[in-house]
Amino acid sequence: MSVIDEFMNEFAREDGFYLGLHQRQFDPVAAERALQILRRVEFGADHGANYRLISILYEAEVQLGIYAYFNRDDQEFNKYNDLIFSEITDRFNSVRTLGETLTARNVGALLECREWRKNDGASEAAIGKLWGVSPMVLPQSYFSFLVLSNGGEGPLPVQPWWFVLDPAEEVIETVQAGRFKEFFPGLFVIGGNGAGQAIAFDLRSDGSCPVVAFDMTNSNFDESVLPIAPDFDTLIEMIGLSGE
Repeated sequence: MSVIDEFMNEFAREDGFYLGLHQRQFDPVAAERALQILRRVEFGADHGANYRLISILYEAEVQLGIYAYFNRDDQEFNKYNDLIFSEITDRFNSVRTLGETLTARNVGALLECREWRKNDGASEAAIGKLWGVSPMVLPQSYFSFLVLSNGGEGPLPVQPWWFVLDPAEEVIETVQAGRFKEFFPGLFVIGGNGAGQAIAFDLRSDGSCPVVAFDMTNSNFDESVLPIAPDFDTLIEMIGLSGE
């Protein structure tokens, strides 16, 4: 069994640590086992595998947070919570750095031959803050693209035909202000087309982040939401290409 399978098994096995937390039960033996498994988790160059692992880490973090909220005085749990949370944070940081290096190199070469008005790359502080305000794990390629081009604009070969990518700081401000939360729940806005349509990750489907456009004046999802790409990696392949 691979270390990833061992990690996932802690959500499924009868005495699994994260399954126990979900059932509001804390087992220090299971906690120690989960901690040792987590310390063996490593990331590689496969973005797909890394993204799946990040999703699992995120779920582990959620279970820790929920249990901690209801059991603040459990000192033994607090000890393991700190240790495991620290390991999860370290892995988030390591995969972010790895992904930034790999994706920025590939995307940089791609954009050299595309029509894309590029901004300077986002700072590490801005990326970290955006990561923190995101409601779920967003695609690594999105963060990596911002490191290369923190905002920018160019054509798309599909509707809405033009993509204006918001800088990380503007996305953070949009999230914190809750501008779209009431009328467009589940849509995480990352830009627009410059003419009344927003472009966003559609977070309503579990396990995927398709990219969509929507009319900001029409909150009827059936009428307003227009699919652009099944994921951000596919969107990158489309950026800077004209539909003509």
